[in-house]
Amino acid sequence: MFKNRCIFCHPKLKALLSAAWGLKFLFPFKELNALQTYARGFGALTFVYSLFRIKDWDILYGSHTFVPRDFALSYFPEAVRPWVYIFPESQWGAIVMYVLMTLILLASAFRPLPVLVKAVAWFLHLMFFHRNLPGIYGGDLILNAFYFYYVFSETKNQNIYKMLLASAQLQLIVVYFVSALAKLTGKTWIEGSAIGLVMQNEQMVIWSFDLLSLSPMVSAILSWWVLFFELGAPFGFTGRKTKPYWIWTGIGMHFFIACFMGLWFFSSKMLLAYVLFRPKEWPKSYSSSAPSSPMASTGHPSRAS
Repeated sequence: MFKNRCIFCHPKLKALLSAAWGLKFLFPFKELNALQTYARGFGALTFVYSLFRIKDWDILYGSHTFVPRDFALSYFPEAVRPWVYIFPESQWGAIVMYVLMTLILLASAFRPLPVLVKAVAWFLHLMFFHRNLPGIYGGDLILNAFYFYYVFSETKNQNIYKMLLASAQLQLIVVYFVSALAKLTGKTWIEGSAIGLVMQNEQMVIWSFDLLSLSPMVSAILSWWVLFFELGAPFGFTGRKTKPYWIWTGIGMHFFIACFMGLWFFSSKMLLAYVLFRPKEWPKSYSSSAPSSPMASTGHPSRAS
């Protein structure tokens, strides 16, 4: 009597569940290599970041910005001054550029896009970056460092892929190492008081930590730990035995920065870069091995195992 009265057997519900299950094609992460996975996350995070920055539009790019449009490049040092700067005088033109950039980022979070399309998003990002250099954040600098790999993440050539992946991993290592060199130019990191001073500054953290003011040793240990991690990045991330320790240490450090300093976007971008170190870096579907049967060379799927 109750044999066929299953709530999941209703035709409309079955159709709905089938449609929901079909959405898995939007995120085929098991079939993606490390660069493609990174590009999906890059598109999603940068899209969200672009939405958050709209609230500061008037100050960054609008009528109340403190950087005149025609003098925007003067804020760059002459040695690294960009030679391309295209930014419309009309606010509507700038809005169209911004909308186009965010739409490309959103689309790339779900499906692969041609290189030229993603290159347009990269170019538009640079134009907004050049428009107001004093208004950029650390997250913008991370974007500039990794946009190249986002654009070329869909390569089907295994050799080019391996070179891009190695270069992207090296880019992350360089970010850490240069950051450590910059810290060594001051006294607070060497003395071990840097973390304590930051965590007691209510303008820089979400919660203040009196423990660090009462225990300078805790501040020193944390400060020197960060210096050791960043200075040792060239060896830690490349060594077979040390890589897991550096990866988990970096993940913990950026979670700490996100939770206690409120730098969510910066931390998210840095954490996303750890996808580049995933163990399985090249799907079988992209293997460059010889076809297993004559049918494969004609473009037809091969049934050979």
